[in-house]
Amino acid sequence: MAQMWFSMADCPTQGRRLFISDQNIWADPLGEFDLGVAIAQPLQVELFILPQNDGLLLQGSITGQVFVACDRCAESMPYELDVRFDVFESLQGKGEQEEYAERFRQARQGLELDLAAVLWEQFVLALPIKPLCTETCQGICPQCGANLNHGQCECPQHSLDPRLAILRNLEVGRR
Repeated sequence: MAQMWFSMADCPTQGRRLFISDQNIWADPLGEFDLGVAIAQPLQVELFILPQNDGLLLQGSITGQVFVACDRCAESMPYELDVRFDVFESLQGKGEQEEYAERFRQARQGLELDLAAVLWEQFVLALPIKPLCTETCQGICPQCGANLNHGQCECPQHSLDPRLAILRNLEVGRR
């Protein structure tokens, strides 16, 4: 996964604003994790980093456009990203043996934070859970796989799942 190290020594006490347009921080993880997402328009990051006593406060936004697959018909569709986030990266380790959290490393000029890891996490959280090309998407035929948005398929319309065949003979009593 791509890394982008930010030195805490380069961050003044009043904070630092960064603009990140390097697309390499997205390309490597997209290939590595195979999310079925492709970048349609370059992703842009605006980030404000404010040092705190026990970590860093990161406030930012990710904007751009990606292609995702519709959850019903599997057709690729554009999805506009415009997400704002606030993240606190603590210097406190999880155990006594850990000196710093996983995203920090000690370098010659002091502590550094891997911004690429933070941004990748925010990117994944910004992706839709159930993307739909339209609210009325018909999906695909469960038998032949045809996209029902392009028209009806040749499959019988009233075929029932064979596992439910026993229910055909069920009689419901009336009172």
